[in-house]
Amino acid sequence: MKNKSLKNKSIIMFVILILMVCQFWDAAKDYMGALGLLAGSIISWRISDHYFNESSKSLLIETGQLKDLNKMMLEYGKELSEENKKLKELSKTMIAYSEELLKENKELKYYNRLTLKFLDELDESGVGVALVEDQNGNLVLGRKSASQIPCSIQIPDKN
Repeated sequence: MKNKSLKNKSIIMFVILILMVCQFWDAAKDYMGALGLLAGSIISWRISDHYFNESSKSLLIETGQLKDLNKMMLEYGKELSEENKKLKELSKTMIAYSEELLKENKELKYYNRLTLKFLDELDESGVGVALVEDQNGNLVLGRKSASQIPCSIQIPDKN
């Protein structure tokens, strides 16, 4: 009977031991899971910290490069501004020159009309005069026939 009681106690102790191991195992699983999560968090934090530091360094380098590029663009903008001022001055000069050319063109049109009117009057009178080119390349009044010598009337140069 003692054996039976001892055997029953052993079985009870074994069952309690198994229950304690199971309980410990569940607790250990939770504890190990928590430790795993903590370790994973620490590892991921270190990795992200490393990459963040690297990306921060590269951002600082890029920021420095952008500052240099900005300085270069400002200098180029100043050069363009100076060139723009020069071009504005040149444009004013060109406008003034164009105005002078327009005045000269009006004067030449006036002389051209006078010359044509004079030629028409001479042609109507039967003289047979035309503008011809002399040996120096100047336009002179001459007879329509190329074999005759140009007459001595010459269109005055504006200059």
